[in-house]
This record gives sequence, structure tokens and C-alpha cells, in this order.
Amino acid sequence: VYALNKLKYAKISGKENGNIKKGVIFATYSSLIGECRGARAKYRSRLKQLIQWFGVDYDGVIILDECHRAKNLVPTTGAKPTKTGRMVLELQKALPNARVVYASATGATEPRNMAYMTRLGLWGQGQAFPEFINFINAVERRGVGAMEIVAMDMKQRGLYLARQLSFRGVSFTVQEVPLSDEFVK
Repeated sequence: VYALNKLKYAKISGKENGNIKKGVIFATYSSLIGECRGARAKYRSRLKQLIQWFGVDYDGVIILDECHRAKNLVPTTGAKPTKTGRMVLELQKALPNARVVYASATGATEPRNMAYMTRLGLWGQGQAFPEFINFINAVERRGVGAMEIVAMDMKQRGLYLARQLSFRGVSFTVQEVPLSDEFVK
């Protein structure tokens, strides 16, 4: 098990990084978008470094935990896409055989924030919506009900799983606590 941010900007399987050929690499979104400005670095970006290590034929698993961090790939008018969103999309494009898991408690709070979830098969070649923009226009025009239908469809196809904690056996009391003058300030 290796942390990407602890590795040198060199070939992951190379001598500088301990000849890592197999294993699990953990990367924060901050490290995924990391770039090196040093003249001696073989790889300028962590993303390119990872893609090289995986290899174009990689068919293993990529788990994007807290994937909502990649939202705003298709922002509202006037804003720019986030670097995190762009890098997550680029990672998926570079590794077409990889199996991707999107894990988040708030992954689809707004349909627009799903743009990086390209592996769901909701848009693209052979789908009802040729491009993400077609999907987003249809869902936003129809409102919350449309998003509920999308969620039901994904659940039925095994693409979506939602868990809730039980509150069985839980009790609580409401207590009013007066605020001190210091706290009010």
C-alpha cells in the first residue's frame, strides 16, 4: 500500500520509487492534481505518473471515494471547470478498461454535478443521450422527478446503491441552553 503524495515524481515502478510493480496506491484529490515544477522530475503531473504505472490496458479497480469532490466539471454559466473534475475525467478516459466505483454520500445533489460519472452509461455512444449536455438538459428541464427516475433506473441496473443507518433504539431529548454574553459576541 502506497501513498501517491509520498512518491517521487518519477516512474512508480522505477528505482527512485522502490520498483513498485503491484499494489494499492492511495491518492487524495489534491495529490491527483499535483504538478511538479522541478527540472529533474520525469513526470510533471501525478496523473500522468499514475496512468503510466497502470498502463493503457489496466482493467483493475479505481475507487473514487468522496467523488463529489470532482463536481463542477460542467459548471454553471461563466465559471470554469474544476481541475479535480478535469483530472478525474482524464483518468477515466486514459484507462478505458478500468472498473470505476463512485462513492459519495452526496454524489448527485444536482444532476449537473454528475458530469465526471462517465462510466454509469447514462450518456454517450449508444445511450439515450449522446452527450452529457443532452442528459443534463433533459433532467433539469423535468425537475426533481426526473432525477428520481434516473436514480431508480440506476438502482435497478445495479449501478446505484444507497444505504441509510437505522435509528432503531435511538432516543434523544431537546435541551435549551442559554447563551453566555461572551458566546453571543
